[in-house]
Parts: sequence; structure tokens; C-alpha cells
Amino acid sequence: MARGKAPSDAFRAPIINLTRRFYVDNIIEYTGCRRRTVECTLTDYQRHRVVAREHMFAHLRGARRDLTFMDVRVCL
Repeated sequence: MARGKAPSDAFRAPIINLTRRFYVDNIIEYTGCRRRTVECTLTDYQRHRVVAREHMFAHLRGARRDLTFMDVRVCL
């Protein structure tokens, strides 16, 4: 199954704010987005406590380092 485009941070913030007063079913009705989008947005926020997606997965970017700073220092 193909994945769609992730919702923007400007769209994610109101969804999180709406959860303070409304149930998920009401949020789906008001925003017009899918249940899965709302649930994933809330799950991401509960796990990371950050609205912006770019900050949630920053630690996963780039290649994993094989050598540490101390390994390099010993070689010099």
C-alpha cells in the first residue's frame, strides 16, 4: 500500500489542541481527515511530546557511526 504525504506541523498542532475538549470522532468530523491520521498524530505526540515531525526523527538521520571520538583519538 502506498503511503500518503505526512500532515504538516501546522495541521498537526490543531489536532493535538482539539483533544483537550473533544473525542477523536468529533475531531475527525471537524477536520475532515481520516481516523488513522488523527490517531497517529496523537500517538506521535504522546511518545515524543513534540508537534514538529522533523524533530521527532532527527536521531534516525544519517549513517550510524562505526568509530567513536575516542577511537579516532587513539589512532592519532
